[in-house]
Amino acid sequence: MEDELTILEKTDHPHITRVFELMEDKRRYFVVMEYLYGGNLLERILDNIKKDYSFTETDAVKILH
Repeated sequence: MEDELTILEKTDHPHITRVFELMEDKRRYFVVMEYLYGGNLLERILDNIKKDYSFTETDAVKILH
């Protein structure tokens, strides 16, 4: 996990969430990330599940767009 976060900290791409800083204490890691508006991804997915509990690739594209 540490290696992946370090790579993300060095990455600057419009379609990847920025990681600005990594910190840790004796018990926890702290990740300072870019704020993404629009709410929680899980909530958006659950809001878009149809009555028959299906979720298609087209549904995913709409959310990610």
